[in-house]
Amino acid sequence: MDLVQGPDASVDASRRLRDLRWALALPSLVVPSAPADVRRSPSAGEAVRVATDPAHWMPARFFSMLSDSLDTLPSAEQTALAARIPDVGRRRHGIVYEDMLALVFEKCEGVRLLARDIVVADRGRTLGQADFLLEWEGQIHHLEVAIKFYLRRGAPGDIGSYTGIHPRDRLDHKLAHMLYHQRRILDGTVANDELRRRGLPLPDRRVVSLRGVVYSPLEEAGTAVPPRWWGSVSQWSRLPQFSTLLWTAVSRAEQFAPLSGGGQRWEPAGDLDPAGRLSSTDGPLLVAGSVPGGGEITRGYVVRNGA
Repeated sequence: MDLVQGPDASVDASRRLRDLRWALALPSLVVPSAPADVRRSPSAGEAVRVATDPAHWMPARFFSMLSDSLDTLPSAEQTALAARIPDVGRRRHGIVYEDMLALVFEKCEGVRLLARDIVVADRGRTLGQADFLLEWEGQIHHLEVAIKFYLRRGAPGDIGSYTGIHPRDRLDHKLAHMLYHQRRILDGTVANDELRRRGLPLPDRRVVSLRGVVYSPLEEAGTAVPPRWWGSVSQWSRLPQFSTLLWTAVSRAEQFAPLSGGGQRWEPAGDLDPAGRLSSTDGPLLVAGSVPGGGEITRGYVVRNGA
């Protein structure tokens, strides 16, 4: 399915700086746990508790350090940094996210970026590409990163039911690929020879980070306004707490940080017409809601009835 586009948004340094702060503050989609802990403990919020070695994951304090490092920069330098971020609307979100991290690595005294996008090939056949090789806390880290947006279509914690707007994009598949292929791409003789050829050290640790947003089924919404959700046109139009909000379609360039309130065309729920917008495509339509005179308080994907 192709995402329905809202109005094009002007992307300036201020917007990109908000996107950068938002990206650095994203929670992990996975809580690595021992198998016994997975059996007896529920998932933590929308993060999924998965039986995986915590040593294979970059700790949360690493990203907290990056956020703190950004905050210490003078405002003019923050703005200049944000101006170098690619337009979210014109490149794959995962690439933009990697670009963001690389820019912050440049400014963070606690991290030294050694290499990025290291291609490993054997006799002309590409085996894979490593995202980052960096030095942190006295160790060399091979870091693989991803940012994902998932619609939870089943019970919390059922990782096979977390899918992207394309149902084939599943959390369980992404998790397996990151842990058992991407994290290991710098293992072995071929990769080691490539690192030596480039004058790079071998990694001490091989870690991953999978961060992003989960949209919960709208049918689970209580009486409060749900912050992140997905549902059909009928479900969206029948939810009482949505009827008093103003709405706008979210463009691809606006898919990171919440909308600030200015620069968008906000309209009553009855004027948004998601069914009409979805009539020419499979959808879904990403929309945001706000209170009059305020910024975004809720965001979700509207799909065609019966989809």
